Amino acid sequence: MGEYAIIGGYNTLEDWGIDLYDVEIGLPEVKTRFLELPLESGNIDLSEAVTGRPSYGTREIKLFLGKKDKFPFRWAETITDIARAVHGKRLRIWLSFDPNYYYTGRISCETEKISYRRSIYTITAVCDPYKYYRDVTERMVTVDGTTDVTLANMDMIVSPTFTTEANNITVSCNGEAALSIFPGTDFNIPEILLLPGENQLKFTGSGVVTIRYQEGTL
Repeated sequence: MGEYAIIGGYNTLEDWGIDLYDVEIGLPEVKTRFLELPLESGNIDLSEAVTGRPSYGTREIKLFLGKKDKFPFRWAETITDIARAVHGKRLRIWLSFDPNYYYTGRISCETEKISYRRSIYTITAVCDPYKYYRDVTERMVTVDGTTDVTLANMDMIVSPTFTTEANNITVSCNGEAALSIFPGTDFNIPEILLLPGENQLKFTGSGVVTIRYQEGTL
């Protein structure tokens, strides 16, 4: 079985009968801002002045696919099927050779009939800077008084959600101020940010808390 991609819910090999024979995966653009000094040599790099960390733009992925057409008119049918399914849409993309991660981006399609019974297809996606881990990371914590928890996170800074039925639980992250968790929902606290690497969370109160967050890496 050859390599393939899953775009949205469509498998390029099983649904369209086209083989993935090449892939280009670009790295995200690094956002930079340099301030020129009029009376000094060189310039000042302001790239991390606001957030204290690098910022990235989009990345581009190109999938090169091809198939042998049993009948010439099947080429038109195939590109119509592909266009109706994914062209212009923002979808998730899984690659068979990197099954633990997926990309999310805006899709565009091109095709070319290169011979009587051979056609090729190019699917381009302008994607988010990070590729996402296939599963949402989930951790359940029993809080009894004060409970410390260490959460590992990949490259993407993310704000987790907290779910609890208790109404007296607070949480702090990496030594910052403690904030209350609203019970009964997947509650997001924008001030709680998981940085790359290990993060120290401190819970106070009594009850069970479920933590969920989406990890991503370059």
